Amino acid sequence: MPTIRSAVALLFLYGFAASPASATDYYVSSGGNDANAGTSAASPWLTLAPVNALALVPGDRVLLRAGDTFFGGLSFDAEDAGSPAAPIVITSYGAGRAAIYAGSGDGISVYNAAGYEISNLDLTGAGAWASGIVFYNDLPGGVKLGYIRIDGVDVSGFGRDGIEIGAWSGSSGFRDVRITNASAHGNARTGIIFYAQQPNTHEWAYIGFSRAFDNTGVIGATVNTGSGIVFGGVNGGTIERSVAHGNGRLCTAPAGPAGIWTYDSTAVVIQHNESYGNLTGGPTDGDGFDLDQNVSSSVLQYNYSHDNAGAGYLLAQGPLNDNHRGNTVRYNISQNDGRANSYAAIEIWGRIVSAEVYGNTVYLSPAASGTPGAVRIGNASIPAKQHSRDHGRIADCRGDHGPACRRRRSSDSGKRLLVRGRNVVRPLGWDSVLVAGRLARDGAGNRRRRRDGIRRRSAPERHRGRRHARRCGEAGDVGRVQAPEQLVAHRSRLESRGELRREHGHHRFLRRDAAAGRGL
Repeated sequence: MPTIRSAVALLFLYGFAASPASATDYYVSSGGNDANAGTSAASPWLTLAPVNALALVPGDRVLLRAGDTFFGGLSFDAEDAGSPAAPIVITSYGAGRAAIYAGSGDGISVYNAAGYEISNLDLTGAGAWASGIVFYNDLPGGVKLGYIRIDGVDVSGFGRDGIEIGAWSGSSGFRDVRITNASAHGNARTGIIFYAQQPNTHEWAYIGFSRAFDNTGVIGATVNTGSGIVFGGVNGGTIERSVAHGNGRLCTAPAGPAGIWTYDSTAVVIQHNESYGNLTGGPTDGDGFDLDQNVSSSVLQYNYSHDNAGAGYLLAQGPLNDNHRGNTVRYNISQNDGRANSYAAIEIWGRIVSAEVYGNTVYLSPAASGTPGAVRIGNASIPAKQHSRDHGRIADCRGDHGPACRRRRSSDSGKRLLVRGRNVVRPLGWDSVLVAGRLARDGAGNRRRRRDGIRRRSAPERHRGRRHARRCGEAGDVGRVQAPEQLVAHRSRLESRGELRREHGHHRFLRRDAAAGRGL
């Protein structure tokens, strides 16, 4: 039975030792001196060296004077751990932001520790193999280090990553990570990245209201580089209201980059983002969005992809397993994707199991090179693999001057599905043929009778079509919801009112007239 003395000792150890009562603010200013105490704005340090010599405790704050530039980087380890209740804070004080010029090293590096809030800073590198902000965990035993907040930072010029959340020790990783209002640009490998040794490692990850652009890739690298935002090894995460553009132009690897994508992850939602103008210097990718290898139970929805070299929306599985399953791609817009290498706006490649793809809108015009398409399902380069029979509700389509493009079953690997002419089509079930409005408009805006190689709709179907036309405009006439942003907002409103019924196919593929700038 423990004595009163031992109980008091335990209280001191587990209660008082974690108390932030002894937390300290440390100030750094270009007008300071490293011989100062550094614990007040009136007596700041001059450089980052005294900060790196500290053993920080929960609740400590490192405050850099706004408008000043500090050279070198900040480096912390397991002895400098904060907690969710009393995080270690690294930020600016005064009006504006402080800047860290890291040279050839990392800007802020945290090794085997968490419990940090980093905000309101500009970090710049000199192009060496280093990252702007990096958290790394290689502790044994499946340890999840909790609580990271990164907000309002601008990170550029690093040869590795802008913001890196990494782990490489079995299932050890990070938990409860939020990156918001970040700008990662002009870095070589990636703008913002999570990665881990094993799939589904990091938990409760969030990226929102952030930008990743002009992250170029690395010439000669053997793996993909030059992506904007990447979730790797995430179990439960969201990427939303963010923009990725102009990434990947120097990636020459056989597998290329994407604007926003995830791999080795489960339960990820990617929504309300824009990804455009992403490139590749190699033979593949440069995609807008991608659910890549070993991704399950994840959703791509309400996104806008346009003018990417590769697919607008890619589902890809290279490994010989069934781990890519149960994913959904819905209510997205693709405008003039597939600008290189003959990609489709929606591309499904490899062993994809039980995916659902429905309610997406495609605007498409000819590319300067290659032949872009609306939808392609293929695995021609990996013939040992077969598609699942359930690829979801992808629209069948018929062009004005060509035969119907039917959904390809699993034996039809690598065949292209094209939307030709000016069509309005609706996603239907697995064995359905196209049901579309019989009236469309020609290039001059005149109503004309559609060539009717498709089956006539039943009276209930025609009635549903009239109801939908009253909500969304005539079938074939989207003048009231022309812009992609308006279409996404319109679909969001309909879904919130319960008026989107995917089983009846009230969502349409549209072809865009590039010259007139109108959807028909």
